[in-house]
Amino acid sequence: MNDFYDDIFSENLATYKLTDSSYIVAEEVEIDKDTGSIYVANPLEMIREKGGMRLKPWIIVETDGIVELNSANIICRTEVPNVVSKYYLKYIAYDKLINNIQKLEEEDINQEVDQDTNDEFDNLDSTYDFFDKLHKPKESRWDWKAN
Repeated sequence: MNDFYDDIFSENLATYKLTDSSYIVAEEVEIDKDTGSIYVANPLEMIREKGGMRLKPWIIVETDGIVELNSANIICRTEVPNVVSKYYLKYIAYDKLINNIQKLEEEDINQEVDQDTNDEFDNLDSTYDFFDKLHKPKESRWDWKAN
């Protein structure tokens, strides 16, 4: 990804440590000051592993679906480091790409192919019979013999 893309889309990203000891990264959509709710999109859980971390969906939700976080369940909130931001944006982009490819494949499978059996263009193999009928060697003026 390029720096321009990262700057535009990573400005609304935040990480959260929740009371269940999970870390999530998500795009903040809105913060409701009256109820203390934070509305996020595309929440991913950060799982620490040897030598790094891994991202996976935190909750089952439609792509770009909005999730409400209760502020009583949030221990802390921080801005996303650049490294995490890049991996988050790549994950979301690849996920959307895969979903769109799957939708296109489903549409192709569901479409019925309507072929006209009388269309000569689709039946090019049958033109050999047509040209064989045109060629009559005995009636050709070039195949005559002198008496």
